[in-house]
Amino acid sequence: VLFDLETGGLDPDVDDIVTGTVVMVPARPVGGGPRTLVTHEWLAVPTKDIPQDATDVHGITTEYAREFGTPMGTVVDEMTRALAGAMEAGATLIGMNAAFDLTFLDRKCAEYGIVPLSERLPNGIRPVVDVYVIDKGVHPYRKGKRNLGALCEFYGVTLDGAHDATADALAAGRVAWALCRDYPDDVRNVDVQTLHDRQVAWKIEQSRSFASWLRREAGKLDDPVERQKKHADADSIRPEWPYVPRAVPEATLS
Repeated sequence: VLFDLETGGLDPDVDDIVTGTVVMVPARPVGGGPRTLVTHEWLAVPTKDIPQDATDVHGITTEYAREFGTPMGTVVDEMTRALAGAMEAGATLIGMNAAFDLTFLDRKCAEYGIVPLSERLPNGIRPVVDVYVIDKGVHPYRKGKRNLGALCEFYGVTLDGAHDATADALAAGRVAWALCRDYPDDVRNVDVQTLHDRQVAWKIEQSRSFASWLRREAGKLDDPVERQKKHADADSIRPEWPYVPRAVPEATLS
C-alpha cells in the first residue's frame, strides 16, 4: 500500500493536510500480467488559509480546497481506516520520508479524536518501507539531493507530476522496486520485518549524524543567536521511525 500527503506546511502540530492518497497494489496475478491498482484520493477542507508557498508546491489553493474538499476529520478517519485495513490484510506500507506523512496523520487523529493508525494495528505501524531511509542506508556518503525527484532520477524511474500525492506515492513505489532490483542483499532478499527493523537503526544513525553536523556548523558561527538556533535545531531532531510519537523522549541525540 502506497501512501503520500501534501500539506499546508511542515509542522504536523500546526499545519493542515491538504491532499492525500492511498494506493492499494495487489499481488502480481498468477502467470504474470499487469496489476490493477486501487487508488483512494482525498482533498481536505483547510482549517486555515493554505500558505502561498505551499500552494506553489502542490498547486492547491485555499479557495479550491474549501469549495471541493471534504471535512478534515472525515478525510483523516477514512485515510486511517484505509491504511489500517490494508496493513491488517498483510500489506507493507511504502512511502517517501514516511515518518513525515505518518506523523502528520497521527497528529490529525489526535486533533479530531480518531483512533490513530498505531493503535489500530496489533504490532504498531509495521512493516514500512521508506525509500528515503533505505537510500541513505545503502548510500550514506553519496553527495547531492535526496528528495523524491532526485531519487527517481538516480534510480531511473518515472515521476509524473511531482507534488501530486498520487504521483508521488506511485513514484515512491517505483523507487522501492528499483531498490529491490539494485540491492538484493540489502533489500529484496531481506524479510520485510527485518528490513523494517534495519530502517529503525538506520534512522537513528542518520538522525545522530545530522544532529552532529548541525552542531559542527554551529561552532563555525560568530553570531551567538544564530549559533544557539543551530544547537536548538540539533536538539529538536527526533530519531523515531516510522512516525514520531507525541511524547518527547528524555534522551536527546548527542
